[in-house]
Amino acid sequence: MDEEDKKLERIRCNAAVFCAKDRCDHLDCHGGPFRIALVGSVMNGNTARATVYSSETREWSDMIEVQTLDFIVGPWSGHSAVVGNKVYVPCVESDSVVEYNMDEQKLSVIDAPDTNHGGYIHLMGVEDSMLLFASVVKPRLYLWSMEIGPSGAVGLARQMIIELEPLLPRDVLSDKYMLVVGFAEGINVIFLSTIYHGLYTIDLNSGEHKKVHERIYGYYFEKVMPYMSFYTGGTTPRSTSLPNASQIPRPKSPIPMAMRPAPLVDDLMREIFLRLPPDDPRGLVRAAAACRSWRGILSDPAFASEYRALHGAPPMLGFLYDERYTDDGPFHGEYWVSHFVSTASFRSPACEDRQHWRVLDSRHGLVLFYTPTLDAQFVVCDLVTGDQWEIHADPKCYNIMWWEHDEAKHKYASIHCNAAVLCANDRCDHLGGPFRVALVGSVEDGSVAHATVYSSETGEWSDMSSVQNPNYINGRGHSAVVGNKVYVPCLESDSVVEYNIGDQELSEIDGPFEDQDQNQPYIELMGVEDGMLLFASVVKHRLYLWLMEAGPNRTARWPRHRVIELELLLPPHAVSEKSDVLAVGFAEGVSVIFLRTRNGLYTIDLNSGECKKVHQRRFEKVMPYMSFYTGGTS
Repeated sequence: MDEEDKKLERIRCNAAVFCAKDRCDHLDCHGGPFRIALVGSVMNGNTARATVYSSETREWSDMIEVQTLDFIVGPWSGHSAVVGNKVYVPCVESDSVVEYNMDEQKLSVIDAPDTNHGGYIHLMGVEDSMLLFASVVKPRLYLWSMEIGPSGAVGLARQMIIELEPLLPRDVLSDKYMLVVGFAEGINVIFLSTIYHGLYTIDLNSGEHKKVHERIYGYYFEKVMPYMSFYTGGTTPRSTSLPNASQIPRPKSPIPMAMRPAPLVDDLMREIFLRLPPDDPRGLVRAAAACRSWRGILSDPAFASEYRALHGAPPMLGFLYDERYTDDGPFHGEYWVSHFVSTASFRSPACEDRQHWRVLDSRHGLVLFYTPTLDAQFVVCDLVTGDQWEIHADPKCYNIMWWEHDEAKHKYASIHCNAAVLCANDRCDHLGGPFRVALVGSVEDGSVAHATVYSSETGEWSDMSSVQNPNYINGRGHSAVVGNKVYVPCLESDSVVEYNIGDQELSEIDGPFEDQDQNQPYIELMGVEDGMLLFASVVKHRLYLWLMEAGPNRTARWPRHRVIELELLLPPHAVSEKSDVLAVGFAEGVSVIFLRTRNGLYTIDLNSGECKKVHQRRFEKVMPYMSFYTGGTS
């Protein structure tokens, strides 16, 4: 405590209040026993002490202590966290936290794992029974979840990096001060404070942001405390400090209770749910959370099949991209992080950033990652259900994944071959089931292309198929899948290599662009449209699109050619003379193409012509994620 005349203003120790019942769901514990824990430092900061108050005994426990190297953060700026019978409070000038085990009356210091991100880390609360830490290094919000074991920190279980540029207004991001000041546990809402623009919240699930308080001139919020509880309407306020509360007059003519509505027929609700738009999954998510009956409807596999059949192509829920970072690791300080940007009204918890992973392909509700730091080289993820499968590369794949003269850091960062993930079932609705992973790449001298396919049903790779090919396979380009055939582009030519998985044959198809302008730049394979290969190129503010139908015996037919004037769709500064516009992604089924400009990333709906800016930054490649999210998915 401070001097006597300042004791009423603030205290030095941190404090936490929580329910005293074991295994309580906190749905009906109002008025039940509770505890108050105090954890703080002595004046010189070399010792931390703690005690706990019980509302049942109305007594404080004996004071316990532990040697520390730092002061405890007080309640005015530092948050506490409670996991079971343990309270955690942060220290002032380090990332360590002090753990107070109330049952064992034990106090200990836990060092948080080093994050190497360059900012101060704040303990915010608890998420999924793990400690949640946060930091803002504009324009990114960094989040870490730390798992705690019996002997202290186990490690960082998850890391998430959120790009603030697509979420917050530009003038807010320009504010010289931005700090994480609060976290609402259970609903994953975080509070950001600024000096000049007030207080904002960001929903970590959906990405939705709100301004919840205006700025107060000359002040900013150092800490906010969300209040979480149920209010059912039948709750009677009670107080022991208001002696006249019983004298509050009752209404003379109370409003009669409304009659309870008749139960809604499940079949009727099912028909209503089927007609909710798939590109706005928030409605289905809220319906699933409303009651068990509705969740039962939405989690029924038959409902998912009907929903898919009614709406056709799955909507785009977001897109993935890779970004390179540096640290002091063994590979010259370089590593990659795969980011997910939501474009829908709800973000699945599985759509998180993945450090040391690189996205290779996405199709049929699945995403294929290259995972050099894991024992398995590849991981396939369903970002809706959260399911994931590890895949070990067969040694016969190594000569197209890596080359003999590659440095260790290159093997760590990427592979040379192209890769595709696809559903293994014929005429499938892509709602889950077996899948395949195809690898197509060149040997080091570029003279031969090889291909092999992995089956999740057998857990094995096929024999290697080969073809003489004078052009290197483009390992960073997009792949395309038509039936049981995978197509990948070549470098420095317009040809593509076709891998027939059923016949285990590999062949090269030349792209006959007879009407191509002599100044036409490299033409990119983007994906599939109407069962045909889609190619794209941008020249002088025009987007050129070609559809190629691959036939037998390495033949190709070009039934359609389309030119789109970008000056009519994009802002002037995005298509200026110095702008190098490039097609970097395509969402199959919904006909949305991604364009990289000097002003950021844009999407154009090829059917409606609608143009949207979806990110401030420029990317070499983005991978749209297409799937249905019905709300009842576990």
